[in-house]
Amino acid sequence: MDPRPFQNESGGLPQQQGYDSSEEDSDEDEEPGQKRARKSEGPSDRKEKHKVVEQKRREKTKELLAELQDLLPGAEDPTAANFTMNTVLQHAIDFLTVRAARTEEQAAAAQAAGGMDVDLAYRAGFMTAATGIAYSGVDGTILEVNPSFASLLGYPADQRHKLVGRTIFSLTAPQDMQNTLKAVSRLLSGELNQVSWPERFIRADGGQTLFSVQMNSLWKNNKASCIACFIVPTDEAAAPPPRV
Repeated sequence: MDPRPFQNESGGLPQQQGYDSSEEDSDEDEEPGQKRARKSEGPSDRKEKHKVVEQKRREKTKELLAELQDLLPGAEDPTAANFTMNTVLQHAIDFLTVRAARTEEQAAAAQAAGGMDVDLAYRAGFMTAATGIAYSGVDGTILEVNPSFASLLGYPADQRHKLVGRTIFSLTAPQDMQNTLKAVSRLLSGELNQVSWPERFIRADGGQTLFSVQMNSLWKNNKASCIACFIVPTDEAAAPPPRV
């Protein structure tokens, strides 16, 4: 037998059935154990995706601006040609600035109203107190008295104004004047903030009544500005010794 390989009629070697030489070429391009890489995106694909994201962002911003515009009174129509983010944000800033100013004004008004409530409550207490109360300047001139103070000295409540303008000293009995002057002096010097002693006051009819007297000094800017005088009727036996 001829040892040469069997040749077909065309003189070539026989090919295996189903064999594709293109597969061999493809396999030769890949190294063993290496996966075929996915087709990477090109610059044009990334640019297109960026455009889509940017468009969505702009649409969302426009939607939020429209919602903000609806919440702001007097804001421009969102369909207007000059409707921009800056115009809406500026309008929002203006609105919030005005709102903050109004809030501060309301807080101040509420505080003032609270202060007025305190003043009214104090005034009511002053007018209805059973204790006689008088306020005088540092020179002793009476600035105001409550109805009880006037009544205790024999003045009708509707005539208490007759005591305003007089001095505490003019109501003091002569025998007690020295103690009164000494007490007021110690109050105005700051040596004492409060003094109390028995004192006779001259009534509207010229008679004298013994009272338990207490005086307090009210200070402002480190200076005595007012004297508060409180009187309660007492008798000789119950009268405490002077503390001036």
